Amino acid sequence: MSILNDINGYIANYHQKIEDQRARNAVLQEKIDRLEAAKRQVNDAYHDAQNLTGMMMDYDPSALWAGDKYDLFVNEKTSTLNRSKNFERQIDTNYDAICDKITQLRNEMSEGWGLVSFYSSTINNLQNEWQKAWHDLFG
Repeated sequence: MSILNDINGYIANYHQKIEDQRARNAVLQEKIDRLEAAKRQVNDAYHDAQNLTGMMMDYDPSALWAGDKYDLFVNEKTSTLNRSKNFERQIDTNYDAICDKITQLRNEMSEGWGLVSFYSSTINNLQNEWQKAWHDLFG
């Protein structure tokens, strides 16, 4: 009888491990969902910044202006465009970091599901051993 109790204990332990891993994966999925929403927002911000940079680049009042004020405007426009492009690069860097984190979390989830599969197989094997032990004891 002791072997049957031992096997039952192992089975219960693996069932608990499965539930624990499912809970961890649920937490990971919540993080992924939040990051996916943030990624969409960052992507929108990136496109908005690109559109603004494009509008600044397209604006050319040379037909209307000449002289020192125009030269000052061109210098300021160039400086602003450089800052805008730098801002776009920073947004893109943040987007890439979010993508990397999502990938990391998805990989953790995949590993977790692999453990669940392993635990399920182990339970199946233990149940088989339990049935054989029961049969040996009680025929």
